[in-house]
Amino acid sequence: MLSAPQSVFASFRLDPGNACVWRGSAMLPLTPKAFAVLQYLVAHAGQLVTKEALLAAVWPGMAVSEAVLKVCLSEIRKALGDTVKTPRFIATVHRRGYRFIAPVTEVEPAEAQGTAGTLQCLPGTATLRVTPRLVGREGSAGPTAQ
Repeated sequence: MLSAPQSVFASFRLDPGNACVWRGSAMLPLTPKAFAVLQYLVAHAGQLVTKEALLAAVWPGMAVSEAVLKVCLSEIRKALGDTVKTPRFIATVHRRGYRFIAPVTEVEPAEAQGTAGTLQCLPGTATLRVTPRLVGREGSAGPTAQ
C-alpha cells in the first residue's frame, strides 16, 4: 500500500497517512477536525479557501456554524505558533475565508523524518506500530494497528 505524500512547511510536516502534524520529531496535539481543516488549507496553499468550502469539506452534510471554524483555526494557530495579526501560515481573508500562505513542499514518506518506531497520532485514532516484516514466519504481518 502506498502512503500519501507528506507536506512540509517551515519546520512542520503534515502526515495525512497517519493524521499527524510534526515539528521536527515532536507530534503536535491537534483534534481530528483541526487536523482536517489544516490538511485542507495546506492542500490548497496559496488559494483563498472560503468558509463554505471548509465547512463542506470537513463537516459534509452537517449543519454547523462558522464558529467551529474559529475554534479549529485558533487551535491550529496555537499549535503552529501563528497569530491572526502577523500570520506566517494562515491568513484570514475577512468575511470570505482563509489562505495558507507558507511555501509547501510535497515529500514522499520515505524522505520525511520520524517515520520509524511508534507513531502516536491524533486522539481517537489508532497507534501505528512499525515493526520489521519477517518473511516466512507465522504471525509476522508487518505494521499493525492497535
